[in-house]
Amino acid sequence: MTETLAKEWGALVVFGEHRYFGGSWPFNSKTKAMDGANKQFLTVDNVLMDYNELIKSIKMEYNAQDKAVIAFGGSYGGMLAAWMRMKYPQTIQGALAASAPILYFQGAENMHNNGASFFDVITNDFATVLEPAGGLCAEGVKQAFLEIPKLMAADNSTWAALKADYNLCDDVTSAQDLQDLYDHT
Repeated sequence: MTETLAKEWGALVVFGEHRYFGGSWPFNSKTKAMDGANKQFLTVDNVLMDYNELIKSIKMEYNAQDKAVIAFGGSYGGMLAAWMRMKYPQTIQGALAASAPILYFQGAENMHNNGASFFDVITNDFATVLEPAGGLCAEGVKQAFLEIPKLMAADNSTWAALKADYNLCDDVTSAQDLQDLYDHT
């Protein structure tokens, strides 16, 4: 998209940062931002409003008020792209939402009441479609989610083995590295 299509079509590609992620912390620290009182500002509606304002600002800066905007995203980013198109059709003229389970939320309460969670559905899909031989990898991922928090509390001498165990590019040298691994596994 950025290498070929954007150049071919003379498009400006913008990657807007989601509030509370990356450097977009509205408070002095991540800990303070995630306090109960401050989490109220971390909503999908607020994120969509941020992106809408960002797009309006960029269009003004580049004198591009008459140019179309297409939102792209995958997974959660795909859901945001689709929701942007639905909520701000005057701003977003199209959306490509890849692997975006926006319909999951319809009747999600029923899913939960039947004992299935979103993660159970994903795990089952992964195990049955991608691992027809018994779902060994899915079980490994489940075990990783159980083990990483234990490692956070353990002596940091055990962290060195994680690079090989998880096929990581870099060494795990801090509790933050472990948290990042957990958050992105």
